[in-house]
Amino acid sequence: MTTTINLQLDLPAHGSDVDTWDVPVNGNASIIDNCFGSTSSFALTNGFTLSVQQAQAATLRFSGVLTTDIALTVPLLKSWIIDNNCTNSNNACVVLQTPGGGNIIAVPPGISEVYSDGTDFKFKGLEPTGRQVWWEAQQLPRWVRLCTVQPYLIMDGSTFNTSTYAHLADFLATNVLPDYRGRAQFAMDNQGGTPAGRLTAATVSPDGNTLGASGGVQVYALTSGELAAHTHTAVSTVTDPGHFHTTNNIFASGVGSTAPAGSNLTTQNRDTTSSMTGISVETTVQNAGLNQAHNNMPPARLSLATIKT
Repeated sequence: MTTTINLQLDLPAHGSDVDTWDVPVNGNASIIDNCFGSTSSFALTNGFTLSVQQAQAATLRFSGVLTTDIALTVPLLKSWIIDNNCTNSNNACVVLQTPGGGNIIAVPPGISEVYSDGTDFKFKGLEPTGRQVWWEAQQLPRWVRLCTVQPYLIMDGSTFNTSTYAHLADFLATNVLPDYRGRAQFAMDNQGGTPAGRLTAATVSPDGNTLGASGGVQVYALTSGELAAHTHTAVSTVTDPGHFHTTNNIFASGVGSTAPAGSNLTTQNRDTTSSMTGISVETTVQNAGLNQAHNNMPPARLSLATIKT
């Protein structure tokens, strides 16, 4: 008996199954019911090929402790809900492939949706092409990296194959990924419409109205022209209006200011010098600062930036 391509439903020939019509009809109804409502469960220890009956289920549920990647060959053309409850070591994954040996996918932990066109396995229900996805991880998860066509690529400014990622190339209109290495993300100032005037100053880089523009620096040294207007005040001023110096002139009584040699000299009085000119001393204000660049970073948290292919 011939069957349908996708679900292997019986196709009775004209005039066949006389008085037994219920056998293929009921059988087909059971298969259709399984495709919409049943679950096939597998405790995985090694790779194998699912039977047609197993693959007809709506949900494929996996369990087990994986120590290495396990490849499952699925023979039908349809979509499935994957309920992946496996734990693993060394980031081991469950890999789905078709008998035709086309593109494979590795399924993430938890619930996901996949489908097979008979040649390739692909994901259903992920973000649309061009959507940015940020990961709390040092690198892409291994299930992403194992896929023949990765559903996410790291936005590091590298180039990609436009044949493999044709939809992404159409979306970006280039084969160069955005470069988000060490960069924060801002919305465009005009958002495709009227500018808000928050990222449009002549001295601002990047230009807030240009999609994909980049700029800014991690540290920055201010120039004198960028400092606030200010004055410097002397620390203190010392003023001397003039003063006298006093000395002792010693001479003998009645002799005068010059005593003869051998005289018995006694101190009689004091003379004073003439006045000196007053002086004013102003202290010098010392320069301060090391002219070093200051930290230009706001509070931040780092993640892995990717784009949906």
